[in-house]
Amino acid sequence: MQKSNMINISLYEAGINDKGVFDNMMQLYLHDLSAYVDYELGAKGRFQQSKTTIYMGSIGTKTYIIHSEYRIYGFMVVSIEPETLVLRDFFVLRKWRRQSVAKSMIMELLTRKNQLRYTYDSRIESGNSFWRSFEDDEKVNIAFEENGGETTVTVSL
Repeated sequence: MQKSNMINISLYEAGINDKGVFDNMMQLYLHDLSAYVDYELGAKGRFQQSKTTIYMGSIGTKTYIIHSEYRIYGFMVVSIEPETLVLRDFFVLRKWRRQSVAKSMIMELLTRKNQLRYTYDSRIESGNSFWRSFEDDEKVNIAFEENGGETTVTVSL
């Protein structure tokens, strides 16, 4: 368990019983992304997505809910490769951004496997700011690779 601004937060590995919670958070995540990617609401007022089923049932992929007791902060989806963890999707509720929740959870993942990689859209300024904040941390090594509007960041302990 990691501490973040006096909040005890942790990663809970989501199971099939958490599908509804993950579906709801995915809607919030897609809403945030719709500012950068052309996502449209469907006829029922929801973003169309199939990631929940893919993520919840994939071998080698873990879906984590970021939480503290009875409060949900967001989620992380991670694929496990031999030498590294690949962060597939990562979301923290707006209320909890810039309060060390996300950074604490990245550090938690790094304790499970020494290296993490994430690719994101370079236009998302909050993503750039977040990942650049690791450059000041003496405990981690960080590398950035730019490729056609996408940034791949590799973080290791």
